Amino acid sequence: FSLHCFAAEFIISPAIGYSNIANSTNWSAEVGATKVKGDLDFSLNAMDLSIALGFITEGNGFTFIVNNDFAVAGQGTAKFSGNGGSLSFDAEKPFAWEMSVILGRTFKACNNKLYINIGAGPAFGTNQVSIYQKIAGKKEKEDIFSTNFGARVQLGTQYFFAEKMGINFIIADTIAGADLEQPKETPGMTVKYDNPSFENIFTIKAGFMFRI
Repeated sequence: FSLHCFAAEFIISPAIGYSNIANSTNWSAEVGATKVKGDLDFSLNAMDLSIALGFITEGNGFTFIVNNDFAVAGQGTAKFSGNGGSLSFDAEKPFAWEMSVILGRTFKACNNKLYINIGAGPAFGTNQVSIYQKIAGKKEKEDIFSTNFGARVQLGTQYFFAEKMGINFIIADTIAGADLEQPKETPGMTVKYDNPSFENIFTIKAGFMFRI
C-alpha cells in the first residue's frame, strides 16, 4: 500500500551480491640517491551486503534511493610495476563501505507488479585491503586504506509477487577518485602514492524489496 499523503511508495530493500573493486595509481620511491617510479593496480572480488531505503512517487515515477553497500569478504591481486619489472601480491581481507544517493525514474507495468528503474547520483565511501607477500618464507602484510568520492549509475528491476513484497535485482557501477593513505615509512626508503587515484566499483546484487 502507499502513504497517499505523500503520494509515494516508500521502499526498503536488503540484498546480497558481488562487487569488483579496482584501483589504479602511480607510485614513486627514493632509496638513497636513487629514484624509481611505476604503477600500482589492484582488483578485488568481494561479497556485497547492502540495504537501500527510498521512495517512488505515484505520479511521474520519480525515484529517490539511498544505498549503503558493505564489502565484507573477498580476495584479489595487487600488481606493482616499474622499469625493473613487476611484482604481484595477494590482496585479502577487504572491508569497504559505499554510500550512494540515486535520483532517477521508475516505470511500472503488469498492474504495478513489475518495476524498471534507472538513476544516477553521487557516491562516497572508504575501503581497506591487506596486501601480502612471502619474504623468506614469512608472510608480510601491508594495509592500504582509501577514501573515495564519485558518481554511481544504477539499473534495477523489481517484481512484486505480493502486495507489499517482491524481489529486487540491481546492476550498478561507480567511477570515483580515491585518496590513498601513504605507506608507512621505511628506514632508508621513501614511498609515495599519487592522489587522487582512479577507482571503479562494479556491483551486481539481488534481494527482497518491501513497499510501504
